[in-house]
Amino acid sequence: MKTIQQISLLSTGIGSLPHKDASEAVKFLAKTCAHIFVWPQLPCVSRSEDMFIQYSKGFPGLIYDSEEDRYFVDTNSDEYFEALEEFLMDYESIIECEEFSLLDKYALTPEYSCAFAPWLNVAKDLNPPFIKGQVTGPFTYATTLTDQDKKCVYYDETLKEIVEKFLGLKALWQIKEFEKVCPESTYIISLDEPTISQYGSSAFLTVQKKDIINSLNAVAEIIHRYGAVSFTHCCGNTDWSIITSSNVRMLNFDAYNFADSILLYPEDIKQYLNNNCYIAWGLIPTLDPKQVEEANLEKVVDIFEKTVQQLVEKGLNKDKILKQSIITPSCGTGSISVELAEKAIKLSRDVADFLRSKYI
Repeated sequence: MKTIQQISLLSTGIGSLPHKDASEAVKFLAKTCAHIFVWPQLPCVSRSEDMFIQYSKGFPGLIYDSEEDRYFVDTNSDEYFEALEEFLMDYESIIECEEFSLLDKYALTPEYSCAFAPWLNVAKDLNPPFIKGQVTGPFTYATTLTDQDKKCVYYDETLKEIVEKFLGLKALWQIKEFEKVCPESTYIISLDEPTISQYGSSAFLTVQKKDIINSLNAVAEIIHRYGAVSFTHCCGNTDWSIITSSNVRMLNFDAYNFADSILLYPEDIKQYLNNNCYIAWGLIPTLDPKQVEEANLEKVVDIFEKTVQQLVEKGLNKDKILKQSIITPSCGTGSISVELAEKAIKLSRDVADFLRSKYI
């Protein structure tokens, strides 16, 4: 795995932007996220850039029902078993035999990510020290995708394993594309897991914590095997020990709205940092337009410094926290206006620059 030691208090984006022009979105990120250059999802351009649909091309046996407007897997069909066998053969050939040409079957094509190709061209010229991509996390994906009976595939052990392998290939395809244009950069792949915030709710009472961790580890293992750094984003409140107990190297949380939540896990966070992992602080709000309008550098720096001090009072080392932190928006910005989205990304950079100049 490449080093992330020089990433301290840099900033980056999370997933989506509301822009409808891919070149403008990429150009904006090249100016504001030049150190950790992230490719943008553009859900306002096409529904195919929805965080679930975007990564669904190539999933074995996937069907789109236009009458019900839903994607599902028909596990009773002959086509499903044929597609499953083909996928498993592809997976073994790619992972065990390194036949990476087969990864193109699991690519993010322009139909599903109009910004990815132009973003690669800019990345080649920019040559950033860090590059960030993303896939939907395995728990979120497996609880969104259903079978023919509308049952989440998460509850089918075979399909859950296929989800993990499938998302691993989606991550690996990105890593291989990054290598073509920026071979010296450090690559970060985010597993976007909003549904982890629902762990323990009535909807997921039978879900075991260890199973979520195992799914995260399965995808992270592929990311790490091919030299990249794993990152998990959850924009709600959750049991943060799920992530700190996993092999994921960077934990991203909504620090603007849920800073207090991380204080409930001081020993977990302490051990996580001692394992050379990082905290990505989502200090800039993105989901509520009024919050974005009200956010400013002084307010979000105050949240960060107060939370850091509270962690120190619980026994954590301040220098270690600072050196193993980066700054992000609280979530993607695809649901707010372009003006507010650009404010959130710029403010993330400004906060990072301020903190870096003060502490690093």
